[in-house]
Amino acid sequence: SRVVNNKYLDTPYGLYLLKDFFSEGLKNVDGEMVSTIYIKKVIEDLIDEEDKNNPLKDDVITEKLKEFGVNISRRTTSKYREKLGILPSRLRKKL
Repeated sequence: SRVVNNKYLDTPYGLYLLKDFFSEGLKNVDGEMVSTIYIKKVIEDLIDEEDKNNPLKDDVITEKLKEFGVNISRRTTSKYREKLGILPSRLRKKL
């Protein structure tokens, strides 16, 4: 991804980011490609359904993703949560 990051392609139809020509995805435990959009949707759904008095931490979300067949690190979960504009668990807690 670093090779195509901030690089553009000038075509007769306009200027395009090179990374737009590649799809984002990860392999699940079965070896099939899973879209990062799907993973972000699952994270969003898990957080929407969480107990607001005891919100899910990133490591718990990561474990729940493994139940969906998605094996990613806690740091990746955190990165996707931040891209979705969702606060960390300590800031989502309702008193």
